[in-house]
Amino acid sequence: MLFITGITGLTGRYLYEILIEKGVKEKNIRCMVRETSDYSWLVKAGVEVCFGDAYSRDDLSRCMKGATRVIHLVNIRCVPQVIEACKISGVRRVILISTTGIYSKFNAYGEQYRKLERELVESSLDYTIIRPTMIYGNKRDKNIHRLINVAKRTPIFPIIGTGANLFQPIYAKDLAQAIYNAVVRDISVNKAYDVSGKYPISYQEMLAEIYKNLDKSPIFLHVPFLLAQVAAKIGDAIPRLLVNSERVNRLKEDKDYDHSLAKAELDFNPLSFQEGVRNEIRSMNIKVETRLGDYNEKTNSSSV
Repeated sequence: MLFITGITGLTGRYLYEILIEKGVKEKNIRCMVRETSDYSWLVKAGVEVCFGDAYSRDDLSRCMKGATRVIHLVNIRCVPQVIEACKISGVRRVILISTTGIYSKFNAYGEQYRKLERELVESSLDYTIIRPTMIYGNKRDKNIHRLINVAKRTPIFPIIGTGANLFQPIYAKDLAQAIYNAVVRDISVNKAYDVSGKYPISYQEMLAEIYKNLDKSPIFLHVPFLLAQVAAKIGDAIPRLLVNSERVNRLKEDKDYDHSLAKAELDFNPLSFQEGVRNEIRSMNIKVETRLGDYNEKTNSSSV
C-alpha cells in the first residue's frame, strides 16, 4: 500500500496520473486529505481516502496503518510527525519533498528546513529527500502563474536590479516523475536529490518568455535594490503582495541547481522553462497568437 499526503496539490495530481499510467492499482493507493479539499476525483477513481491533518501524528499513524511506503508532499515542517507516525505504524520507507530553499541565505525557514532534513536522516528510516526548485505547471502554482496573470494585465513589468539573476524552475510533472522513479528504485534509498528545470534562465529572460507566449511586448522597468527594499517593507505589512523583504533579498541570489545526480540515478530529464511555460499558458486557455505560430486560437488543453 502506497500512502500519500498532499495528493490534491499541483504535484500530487501529476503524480497520481503517473502512478496509474505505470500500472499502480487505485486499490493500492491511500491518500490523506482534508475534508475541505476537492477529493471527489479520488473517490470517483476508487482511491482510498482518509481524512486527517498532516501536522497530527495521530492522524498520520491512523491513516498510514498497513502502508509499506510513504510519499510526503505536504509541507516539510510536518517531518517530526511523519517520522513518529512511521515508527508507530511500522513503515520504514519515506519519500520526502523538501526544497532548494535550504540553500538560501535569505529564506526565513532555511535553517529550519535543514534541521528537519537532518531529523529524517537520523531517524533510521529508509528515506529519500527530493529538493525541487520553484515549482510551476498550472493555476495551482503560486509562482509562475502569478507572473503570467500580471503579464496578461499589463505590458509594464518592474524588475528589481538587473534581472540577470538566475532561476531554474521545475515543471510539476517532471517533479512527479522524479518522485515516482525514487519510489521504485532502490538506489534512491538514503539519498537526497536536487531537481530543477533543464537549464538556468535569467529572471528577465523568464519574464520575456512569458510575454512572448502571450503574444505581448513587455516594457521592463528596472528598479534599484534600495528603492525595492523600501517598497518591501510595505509588502511585509500587507499579505498577498508580490513584493516583500524575503522575495527582494532572494533576488540577489542565483537559484540554479545542479540536478546531475537525479539525472544519473533517477533518469531525470526535465523540460526547459520555454517548454514548460508554454504548456502552462496553454492549460489556462488563454487566447493568443504566438509569434512562433504554435497555435492561433483558444486551446482545448486541460489543466491537470
